[in-house]
Amino acid sequence: MQLLKSRIDLYKDKGDASLTKRLISLIIDFFLLLATTLLLYLGTHQIVINNSTYQSSEAKVKDEIAYYNQLLSETHLIDFSDEELTIRYDLDSMALKLLSLHISLSYQEDANHDFTVEPKECLEVGTASTSDDFLSYFYTIYIPEHNTNNAFVDFGSLTPLNYYKNLMKGYAGSQFDNYFISGDEGELFYLRPYVANRIYHYYFLEEDIGEAEYQYISQLFYYAIEEAELTLINSSPYYEEHYLPYREAYALQGNIINLAFLLTSYVAYLIIIALPQLFLNDSVTLGKLLMGLAVISRRRQSLKWYFKLIRLLAGLIIAPLVTILIPVLPMFNFNFTTFNLPILGSSFTYAWFLVILAGLLIINGLVALFNHRHFTLLDYLTRSMIIDKNKRQEYAE
Repeated sequence: MQLLKSRIDLYKDKGDASLTKRLISLIIDFFLLLATTLLLYLGTHQIVINNSTYQSSEAKVKDEIAYYNQLLSETHLIDFSDEELTIRYDLDSMALKLLSLHISLSYQEDANHDFTVEPKECLEVGTASTSDDFLSYFYTIYIPEHNTNNAFVDFGSLTPLNYYKNLMKGYAGSQFDNYFISGDEGELFYLRPYVANRIYHYYFLEEDIGEAEYQYISQLFYYAIEEAELTLINSSPYYEEHYLPYREAYALQGNIINLAFLLTSYVAYLIIIALPQLFLNDSVTLGKLLMGLAVISRRRQSLKWYFKLIRLLAGLIIAPLVTILIPVLPMFNFNFTTFNLPILGSSFTYAWFLVILAGLLIINGLVALFNHRHFTLLDYLTRSMIIDKNKRQEYAE
């Protein structure tokens, strides 16, 4: 039952709504829908976090992260800033530490006095060696002690140190000899002193020399640490017994959150968009009502029920776009991680789902730019038009 009686007889001579008014009404509806979605999700989130499936997944994720961080600490690959091993240093920080260790080693091996100044900051960090260079430690000490049945790598006939040297040579490619000295058998490779000196002057003394060398070596070390961590993740039995269960629990947790996003946006759409169209008149939303607009058929009659339904369903499809702003709520702290998770076990992520919806919305709107009456694609599909109740028709039908 409609709260307001249709005045279709008064719309015979009313003109098309301007593109500006249509856009303003759309913006009003969007922000009303957004505000309602955000408010509703405050309640929805409480339902989610008290769901038994969500809680078990969350507990599994936390347990596996704690286990992995402990394992990572034992490998020496990544440092942590707290004793509880919850806050890890990022790869950039670890690459800088590795660079500092190698600059110190290069300084000690500098027989030709290529260094023009003592690298004090680097010496305070330490000196690279098979035990103190954390990347070398991983390949030459940790892996050999845990490499049963080649769980990590297959050394073949190589010693762990030579395997590590060959690995770094492979990462560096033809540039390895330009930047490093391989060292004697059983010794760790090190930066050429003149290269290390230039890097030290660029990064630590902020001088104009050595930028190219710094960029190359820091990126090389970053990549090498990243690959070492992937080696750890892919090792057996960690990958099968811990990583895969972690990913499954994390994906399930994310899917529950994303499903809550969708349901919340649909309920908000029902309240803000669908109900006004059902109980007011002429398929108006609150935005159209405020702007004095109405939706009627091309024949200037009330829109057929099935065309009204199509317009409602089209809006329902687009409604989840407002969920892109849910992560601004305090419980997410601008964390959009779940958007990158696959939906329901597929390779299709929630982010791509939103991109497709945005594409549909853009296509629908672009059509209005290429016809003089500013009809959208949805207007054409439903044989409808949006008129301005305060504007006289300027031309005959």
